[in-house]
Amino acid sequence: MNNKVLLFIILMSLWQLSCQREFSVGEPTASELCLMCFPGQNDTTVVQLYMTVPIGGRYEGSPYLTDASLIFSVNGADIPIEQVYERSGSIPYGCWYIDGCISPNDIIEITANHRCASTIKATTTIPPLPPIFGFNCIKSSDTSLCVFFEDDPSSVDYYGIALLCEKMFVHGNVSTTEVKHLNLLADGYGSHESTINKNYYDIGFSGWFLGVHNVDCYGVRVWSDKLINGGDIVLSARFGPGYFDEETDGTEDRRRYKVLLYRLSEEFYKYVASLSYQSFNDYASYGIVPMMPSYTNVAGGCGILAGWSVRESEWFVISE
Repeated sequence: MNNKVLLFIILMSLWQLSCQREFSVGEPTASELCLMCFPGQNDTTVVQLYMTVPIGGRYEGSPYLTDASLIFSVNGADIPIEQVYERSGSIPYGCWYIDGCISPNDIIEITANHRCASTIKATTTIPPLPPIFGFNCIKSSDTSLCVFFEDDPSSVDYYGIALLCEKMFVHGNVSTTEVKHLNLLADGYGSHESTINKNYYDIGFSGWFLGVHNVDCYGVRVWSDKLINGGDIVLSARFGPGYFDEETDGTEDRRRYKVLLYRLSEEFYKYVASLSYQSFNDYASYGIVPMMPSYTNVAGGCGILAGWSVRESEWFVISE
């Protein structure tokens, strides 16, 4: 029998077996609080808090809660936190925020409650700064980046790399500057001695918003060092041109770059892995295997509180 035909029969059999399980949906389940927060070395830490929508339910307007209470603590001390009642810069209406005050190794705890849901609590630790690193960056039709550093073999670490591009545009006698993450392209690896690790995840991470990398912006490539732990590590990625708002409105006068090396908390990496599994698991979308639930470290509700730290290079110019 043709191998392709045999494979088709096996897959159809598995699909039919998976369809025999029935799910009954009765009364809508109760809503619960969902927390999303990624504290790190941003100037501003944004806390998103909203209520989940039960099956068959609906909401209108902003999903963020304006009548909840929230406590944000750093190393056991409560920190004043403000809520935005109209959009402020990039912070959406209804979110909380704090400016500064977060450093590597800090322990962050958030407690939140609302009259319509159970109290939630979550904790994360900001990872130590990433190691001092060197890099090679080559520009051709795309931009290839290799970051190399010495990894501590006594700990399991989670790393990410990104490439910022700053462009200056001239409009007559006026100049403007934009800074964007370059978008990630296929191909990359992490390596240590003869071990190659291509088990990475591409994410869109702005410092407070995180999503799977399907929008070609804020590109960060993420690895666990479990396969390449200890010694001299190399992380590699290729980047496209990025998306600049004023690219067609003026004459480009200058372009320079900056390398970012992130160190991520364990819960950050686990959450990224679960997002990627849900978004790119074709077998689950066809009913052949079960869909894994999203990872959460929020007790009493859902969502994620995950810390990160980053080390940056100086700005540099690539000869083209």
